[in-house]
Amino acid sequence: YFQLTGQPGGTIWGTDVYTGDSYLPAAAVHAGAVELGETAVVKVTMLPSQPLYEGSTRHGQSSHPYGSYSFS
Repeated sequence: YFQLTGQPGGTIWGTDVYTGDSYLPAAAVHAGAVELGETAVVKVTMLPSQPLYEGSTRHGQSSHPYGSYSFS
C-alpha cells in the first residue's frame, strides 16, 4: 500500500498492468485509482514480466507501449 497524490506527467508504460519503473502517481490516475490532486492510499500488486505493455489515454493521462520489462 502506498499513499500518494495523483499527478500529471512522469512516464508510464502500459494499461492496467504497468512496467515496474512507471511513475506511480501518474499510473494511479491513468488506472482510475485516484484523481489529479487527490491524495489516497492505493494497493500496488507486483506482477511478473509481461511480454507486451499496451499504451492508451485515460483520465487525461497518456501511457506508452513497451515490450517486455523485468517486472510489473
